[in-house]
This record gives sequence, C-alpha cells and structure tokens, in this order.
Amino acid sequence: MPNVPPSPERRHRVNEQIRISQIRVIADNGDQLGIITPQEALQIAR
Repeated sequence: MPNVPPSPERRHRVNEQIRISQIRVIADNGDQLGIITPQEALQIAR
C-alpha cells in the first residue's frame, strides 16, 4: 500500500487551528495539566 498523506479533513488540528472551547492538556512528561481553553494552553506552551 503506498504512503499517502491524510486528507485535509483527517489531519489533527494544532495550536490556532483548534476550534473547540476546552481541551485536555498533557505535558511532555505525561503529567495532565487539566482541561483548559486553547488560549490558556497556548500560553502555557510558549
């Protein structure tokens, strides 16, 4: 089976592409930071 990139509607949304009001955030070490708004998550990430 050939390696075909996912169609645009099947890709994961990241950073400013996230359109939901709350997201579960997990740190790079696996700790759960909680359920927060995407804006709060971006502030933590930067």
